[in-house]
Amino acid sequence: MTGLKVGSIILDKGKAAFIDLVIERGVLKDDSPISLEKTFQIRYFDGHVSIIKESRMERLIERGEVQVIVY
Repeated sequence: MTGLKVGSIILDKGKAAFIDLVIERGVLKDDSPISLEKTFQIRYFDGHVSIIKESRMERLIERGEVQVIVY
């Protein structure tokens, strides 16, 4: 679990960004076996926007590719 929330500031390979939306995990209705993983919408200060799954973000933080500046 990353501990990231709306307003968290990160450095992604040197590019500053902030979390502007957290999409909580959930399960699709109608007996679907598909579950949705928690995801983050990341807005970079250069204007780009990215959506990253929590598991991917954890790996990037562990590898040092993403640094959390403010939780």
